[in-house]
Amino acid sequence: MQPTPSPLRTLIRWLLHASLCGLLACSSPDAQPLRIATSRWPGYELLFLADSLGFFAQAGVRVQLLEFLGTGESRRALERGRVDAAGLTSVDLLFAQRSGPSKPRAVYVIDSSRGGDVILGRPPADHLQALRGRRIGIEPASINLLVLDQALHSVGLDLVDVTTVPLNPSAMKTAFLAGEVDAVTSYSPYAEDIAALPGVVTLFDSSQIPDLVVDLLAVDSRSLSTRQADWQRVIAALEQARQYLLDEPQAALAMIADHLGIDIEQTRQALAGLRFIGLDEQAQWMTPRTGALMRAIDFSRAALQDVHLLPPDLDIQALVLPLDARASLPRTRR
Repeated sequence: MQPTPSPLRTLIRWLLHASLCGLLACSSPDAQPLRIATSRWPGYELLFLADSLGFFAQAGVRVQLLEFLGTGESRRALERGRVDAAGLTSVDLLFAQRSGPSKPRAVYVIDSSRGGDVILGRPPADHLQALRGRRIGIEPASINLLVLDQALHSVGLDLVDVTTVPLNPSAMKTAFLAGEVDAVTSYSPYAEDIAALPGVVTLFDSSQIPDLVVDLLAVDSRSLSTRQADWQRVIAALEQARQYLLDEPQAALAMIADHLGIDIEQTRQALAGLRFIGLDEQAQWMTPRTGALMRAIDFSRAALQDVHLLPPDLDIQALVLPLDARASLPRTRR
C-alpha cells in the first residue's frame, strides 16, 4: 500500500505546480520581503538558486537575500533584527539563543556536511597529533569550533591543547601564508585556495563526524508567528531548487560556480561533500527529541557547554519547530 502523502508534501505540490495566485491567496503585494541572510557556502546556494530562478516568486513570496562573509555574521544580523531568517549551522542556532529577542527556530534542514568542512595544515603541523601547542585559525563562535573539537578528541587532545586564532573565512589564506597560523578550520569555497598551497594536507574532515555538521534555515520566532504561510512558501521554493540541482546538474553547477567564484570542478567536489536533505526526509530530521537534527543540536550543545560557551540550562527542545506544527501551517493567508 502506498504511503499517504504528508500534509506538507501536498502543500509543496500545490505551491509548485498550481497556478498559485489563482488558487491560493499569495502574499499581499504590500507585504515586506522576507530578508534572509546567507553566506558563501555551497549548501546555502539553494537560496541563491531559488532566488535566481524565480522559484520564490513562483511560490508567491517576496524574498530579499543578504550575503555575509560567514555564518557568524549572518547570525549577528539575525540577532540584531537586520534579517528575518538566516542560513545557519546547529552551533549558530545555539549561540543565537544567548542574546536578543529573535530566538530563531529551525524550520528546514538544508544539508549535512559529509566532507565539506576541513582542517588543513602543513609541516610541521601535518597530522592531528602535531596540533598540540599550535595556532589554529577558526571562524569565531561558529561550527569551526565543533569540527576542531571533534578532530582533537579523536587523537586524545582538547581545545585547551591548542591556541585558536579568530579569523574571518576570507582572511585564513592570508594568515596561513604570513605564518600567523599553523593550521585552519575551513570550508568551501575558501578551503580550495588554501588546500592548493604547497605542502598543505587535509588533517580532518566532516565525513568523519557524519550528520553532526548540519546547515538549516533558522527563522526569527516573531516573523514565524506572523508570516507562517510565507515561510512555508519559502520551504517550497527551496525544495524546488534542490530538485533543479538534481534534474539540471550542469546548469546548476555553472550558476553556483559563477556565484561562488570557483571553477566547475571545484564546485562539483564541494557539492560532493554535502548531502542535501529532501522534503521526504525532513520528518525524520525534524522530529522533536529523537530527530537527526535534534541529535546534532544536542551534540553541539554538549560540546559548547564543556568549554563554557553556553549556559547549562539552555532548553534545546524549543529550537526546532515540530513536524506536527509545520504540517498544520495555514495553506492560505486569511
